Amino acid sequence: MKIELNTEARDKRINQHYHDALNKISSYAEQGFDLTEHIFPKDIYEEVRTKLGDHMQAFNIKFVWQSIGNMNSVAVGEGRLMRFKLLS
Repeated sequence: MKIELNTEARDKRINQHYHDALNKISSYAEQGFDLTEHIFPKDIYEEVRTKLGDHMQAFNIKFVWQSIGNMNSVAVGEGRLMRFKLLS
């Protein structure tokens, strides 16, 4: 039996989590919060993080990925918790 990675499904998951996180960051910012915590799936968190970073740079939005303790992300179940902070 041939096993093949469905890259279209993976890309769709990356885009969905990117849009979910972007909507959450935007919603929190509208409410006056500069910090957003979001859990990304373990297998794609780096790609989603990169995509969010590229978006923010394209729109000249100042931000940082804030450390949690001495880590840039923390394992939570099947995901990675990350903190996104908007800068003024």
